[in-house]
Formats: sequence, C-alpha cells, structure tokens
Amino acid sequence: MHDELVLTFKKIKDPVEQRKAIFDFVRDIPYSTVTPLTTVGVINERKGSCLTKTMLLAELFGELGYKTRHVTLRYRLPDFPKEVSVIPGQIDYHHALQVLIEGRWILVDATYDSPLEKLGFTVNDWDGVHDTNLAHVPLAIKNEGIENADFDREFAEWEQEIEKAERLHPKEFEEYSDKFNEILEEARNE
Repeated sequence: MHDELVLTFKKIKDPVEQRKAIFDFVRDIPYSTVTPLTTVGVINERKGSCLTKTMLLAELFGELGYKTRHVTLRYRLPDFPKEVSVIPGQIDYHHALQVLIEGRWILVDATYDSPLEKLGFTVNDWDGVHDTNLAHVPLAIKNEGIENADFDREFAEWEQEIEKAERLHPKEFEEYSDKFNEILEEARNE
C-alpha cells in the first residue's frame, strides 16, 4: 500500500469526509476489464476492474481501522459490444464491498468512473453513511462469510462454462474484452 496515499486520507479528520474521499478516489480510477492484479498496480496504472477496485477499497478502509467484507453478485452483461455473445448466457460476476460503520454493514460500490454514465452504467456518489446502489441488478448475491451453497454451485458451473467457451473461442473472448474497453475509452474521450 502507498503510505503517502493512506496519510492523505488520515489527514481528513471528519470520518464521513474521510470515507467519501476514499470512495471518490477509487471510483475515479478508470474501470477496465484488463487490469493489474494488485492494488498497487491499480494505483500506479490508474485502471481497475470491479474486483481490483473492491480490493483497493478494502485495503484503504482497513488501513483506517474499518472492517470490510466482499459481496459477489451474478448479473447479466450489457448487450454491447456484439462480441458479448461469446459469453455463455451473457452472465458475469461482479464484486462490491460492505464496510462496517457504526455497527451496520454499508454497501459501497465504486466500480464505474463518471464518464461511463453516458453508456448507462451506474456511477455512484456516496454520502459516506448510507448504502450506494449496486453497479448491476443482481440475479443472485452472496456476502463473504455467509454460506450460500446454491450460489457457490452456480458459480462453479459458470466457471466451467467460461473455461470451455474460452478454449473453444479464444480469439472471440479477446475481441470482446478489447471492444468493450474501446467503448469505455471512447466514452471517456467524448
């Protein structure tokens, strides 16, 4: 973790403003499906997926003494680009975070950066106190540490379907990711 970054947030004395600053910092990192796998990489390269941005949120809140837990949900992908048809059922999994604030688990989803609102993505603002919206409408949801055998089984089946589809259509999977990220960059440059 970057000590200077953590110190910047620690200098903010009001806890609500401190939480909002962390959220805004992570939300404003451009979303990408091709991303570094570490939180340091996300900060240095200024791009992150829902998973890596959630990991970064968890680390930053953890550095300030907050307990966190991950939330995973299954959702339907948008209908673009056309290459999305290679994804089985157009189903994917999304990651968000819950932060324990004053005895309550508060949902915090900082996935999409502001320019992506033009594409219909949910771009959240956060008041530092209440739940944000989820970036996607969940078909199913699981909180870390809470047993959900059906969710786990469906996730394992989905992983097998994705692996099979990637083996059968490696070029199409790469094209989907490339085209999707191109659309995101175009929205940011408009």
